Amino acid sequence: MLPKSETITVPARTDIVYEPFFESTDTDWKSPSDTEYSMANGLTNGSRRTIPPQMGGSVDYLGGFCHTIGGLCETEKYKDTHPEYLALHDGERTTDQPCLTNPDVLAICTKNVLKILEEKHDPNAPLQIVSVTQNDNFSNCQCENCKAFEDAHGGKPSATVVNFVNQIADVVKEKGYNNVAIDTFAYYYSQSAPEGIVPRDNVIIRLCSILCCFSHPLDTKKCNGKFYKDLTDWAKICDRLYIWDYATNYVHTCTVFPNFGVIQKNMQIFYENNVKGMYVEGNYYMNRCDTEFGELRAYMISKCMQDPYCDLDKEVAGFCDAYYGPGGKYVKKIVDTFTRHSGSFDGEMAIYYGSWACMRPFTAIEARIIDGLWKKAENAAETDEQLANLKRTELSWRWWKASAGKCEFSFFSRKRAAEKEKLYEDLLASGVIDFAEFSAEDVRAIDKEVIRYATPDQWHVGSENKEDCQTQMKIEKLAERFPPLFGIVAFFYTMTHS
Repeated sequence: MLPKSETITVPARTDIVYEPFFESTDTDWKSPSDTEYSMANGLTNGSRRTIPPQMGGSVDYLGGFCHTIGGLCETEKYKDTHPEYLALHDGERTTDQPCLTNPDVLAICTKNVLKILEEKHDPNAPLQIVSVTQNDNFSNCQCENCKAFEDAHGGKPSATVVNFVNQIADVVKEKGYNNVAIDTFAYYYSQSAPEGIVPRDNVIIRLCSILCCFSHPLDTKKCNGKFYKDLTDWAKICDRLYIWDYATNYVHTCTVFPNFGVIQKNMQIFYENNVKGMYVEGNYYMNRCDTEFGELRAYMISKCMQDPYCDLDKEVAGFCDAYYGPGGKYVKKIVDTFTRHSGSFDGEMAIYYGSWACMRPFTAIEARIIDGLWKKAENAAETDEQLANLKRTELSWRWWKASAGKCEFSFFSRKRAAEKEKLYEDLLASGVIDFAEFSAEDVRAIDKEVIRYATPDQWHVGSENKEDCQTQMKIEKLAERFPPLFGIVAFFYTMTHS
């Protein structure tokens, strides 16, 4: 930790003028949300912090933050009496989404937006936002009216979304809410910009990068070409373009997610394409699943939102020294190595990849070198806190090795099963109770046989769905008894079924 002081001296004539790169910045990685930390690291969104007016104020979402349209349009309330209010998708009415060309639905949603503003609006705030954002599914309305409107605007489902929120934004402006913006998504089916219709100046388009590769920058044509085109298309027609970005592995959160090399470049891409607001979703459940480099990544993201052109390498080195102590320089080398190995065999990496697929394979020698760096870092620790930080972060590397069959977790080692038990026990000792965003069960009660003979990526589904990993378990039991032959079988089975 940084040295503490009871006082701080600031020269009397200090006068710093700073124009932020983005009007709204936020991340839900675990990081301090107090005013001082937020101000020092450029975090301004009020969803997780409150900055008083005398310090510039925060940008607040009134009502919900995301996936709000079902509640605002009251789809559950009217599903039986007015099924025409619901989306018609694949020939059936569904509460998954509302019908956005139905005038009654627009009236209901507008009424509820105004109700939120009547109750919560602050006329003195720098900016307040009301989210009118689609639910988290692909069930957009395909009724005759919605389809006709989309066809008239380039065949893009986003056309009905923009038209819907534009009309709400017009009413909000007419009512005198001049510091309010209406926020909506460009997400899944609505990701691409429409033709012949543009968002009002008090409408925020929040473009989501959920389907992207995070091993390469977002302007990489091969893997992110569609997203980059959508980004540039929206930038041409939208005065307030926001980004919802992603920065963790949501199905195998305990493992290494080596996106460190694209964080700064992507932030620069966003700024250079007229983006005004940033939200980077990460491991928001770190209180239940804290093994990886969450603290470091939170700091990197914050610094890049504060200044996309900062000396990030220097910032990372400084953080590692402060958080991990004298061994921080070894952690920095580990992070740089992981970055060079980012991506699967094809070099790509998404937020739902298997553990071993997040990094290209290390040779046994390379893996042992990384083990040596962890050991050096831990030996250099000067405090119990520094050592605890190191051991907890190393769990993500151990998880990756257990999934990829490296070092003590080698498919040819008779100790493999016992080492997986030890990893599991160390995870629980570090307070880990979830292995993923939506774990299927309480991981503290997983069947011991599953822990010993399934891969870590299967642990969180193992006890309830043991049949899902039966073949893997049978092969690993044989590999434990006969390493030379079945170790090879176990390796190739794991690599092709993870």
